[in-house]
Amino acid sequence: MCCTMPTSPACITALPENPSISKNSQTVERLLKPLATFGIAAATLAGYFHSSPSGPNRAVEDGEEPEVIGKDGKTLPREEDA
Repeated sequence: MCCTMPTSPACITALPENPSISKNSQTVERLLKPLATFGIAAATLAGYFHSSPSGPNRAVEDGEEPEVIGKDGKTLPREEDA
């Protein structure tokens, strides 16, 4: 059994001479790293542009009913007003 800090000569001789990362792993990393970076940037921009047209949420004053705004941007009548 080999430990993280080999103390016996049997563990030291079991290690490879020239350890290296396989070419397949390097190729996959070269392809996926830019795609992942693009995905993170796209998700950040999509989140920003998703919330920017509607603006911040407005607080409703005490005793005031919240307004309902339709797709066209006009205020919709409340049920008791209709």
